[in-house]
Amino acid sequence: NDLNVRLNQGWIISRIYQQVPEKIDFLNGETVIDAINISLVPRFLNPNKKGGGGKDTFEKLTDFELKDGTSMGVSLLGEFYGNFGKTGGMIAFLIWGIMLRFIIFMIHKAQHQIPFLILFLPIIFFQVIKAESDLTTVLNHLIKSLIFLTLFIFFIKKTLHLKNE
Repeated sequence: NDLNVRLNQGWIISRIYQQVPEKIDFLNGETVIDAINISLVPRFLNPNKKGGGGKDTFEKLTDFELKDGTSMGVSLLGEFYGNFGKTGGMIAFLIWGIMLRFIIFMIHKAQHQIPFLILFLPIIFFQVIKAESDLTTVLNHLIKSLIFLTLFIFFIKKTLHLKNE
């Protein structure tokens, strides 16, 4: 039974709905701000920053303590609801969707100069589309993969002496 609960994303979201706001106050963007800070600030500049994995967010929103070494993600649905409620969660998803659409648009636009760029979409969006990932995990992967892609393209252009058309 414990394994079934561990694997069930629906249980996690239901638990958040049961707890927030009746027993736990909305977080008002706390985990969103944390996710942005964790994703944008490198560890060498902030050696004490929290790690990923979703354990802290899970425990805050579900009031359910996990054993050390265990992590469970609340999903973007659970996290946005836990921070902003129903309407705010929908607005957060709208903003998130606009941001992802902008990234796809920029890749599509750059594809005219770098035709193989479209092949990197699965790498860029690998973590982004997983249901169980929290915002920290998703945003961290998205930013790091975009940085990697930018450096890779720069390296390829310099190595092969390619010029922009």
